[in-house]
Amino acid sequence: MAVWASKARTGFKAEDITASGNITGNLVGNVTGNVIGTVTSIGTASTTEHGAGAIGIGGINRLYRYNLPNGDICTEIQIDLTGLASKNTKDDIIGLATGGAAYITRNVVATNGVIYRVEMKCLETPAGGDDDINLVAGSAATDAYDDAVTDAAVILNSGDWTLGMQVVSDIPKITANHYLYLTAGTGDKAATYTAGMYVIRLYGHAVLA
Repeated sequence: MAVWASKARTGFKAEDITASGNITGNLVGNVTGNVIGTVTSIGTASTTEHGAGAIGIGGINRLYRYNLPNGDICTEIQIDLTGLASKNTKDDIIGLATGGAAYITRNVVATNGVIYRVEMKCLETPAGGDDDINLVAGSAATDAYDDAVTDAAVILNSGDWTLGMQVVSDIPKITANHYLYLTAGTGDKAATYTAGMYVIRLYGHAVLA
C-alpha cells in the first residue's frame, strides 16, 4: 500500500491524498470522491446484549451496531435457533428449554436511536421447532422459554418462514428499554430446533440535539 499526501495540514482538498492498495484501520471524518473496490465495515460483536436463555448450540448469537452515512443507526442481530426450543402454546417464548432469560436484545435509545424500521430475514429455514416465528417486545428482562411475553407488543407477525423470506415493519413502535423476544406464532409444535438462522435489523436515529 502506498499513500501520498501533497499537503501536511487539515482541510485537504479532494486531490490532496491518493491511495493505492489495501488500507486497514479506522477513518474518522468524511470521504469525498470515488471509492473503487470493496468497503467492509464489520464492527465489534456484542456478546452482552442478550439473555442466557437465547443462546443455542449453533454458535451464532451476535449483535453489531453501525453508524450509517445519513446519521441513522443500524443494530443488527444474528441468531441461530439450533438448540433452542418452541412450546406448543401460541405466542410463548422460544429459548433454551433449561431456562434463562431469552430476550435477544434490549432497546436502549441512547445506543439504538429512536427505532422507525425493523427487518427480519431468514437465511436458513427453521426445522424442528415451530416455523411460525414472531418478533415481540415486552417490558420484562426475565421472561424465558414457555413464558408469555410480559406486556407483549408484536413487532413482526411473520407466518411460516421459508428460505430467503423477509418481513418488514415501518411502524414498529418499540418502547424504550423494552426487550425483544422470539415467540412461536401459532404454537403448533413443541420441539428443539435443528436449524434456523436469522438476521434482524433495527433502524433508528438519535434524538436531535
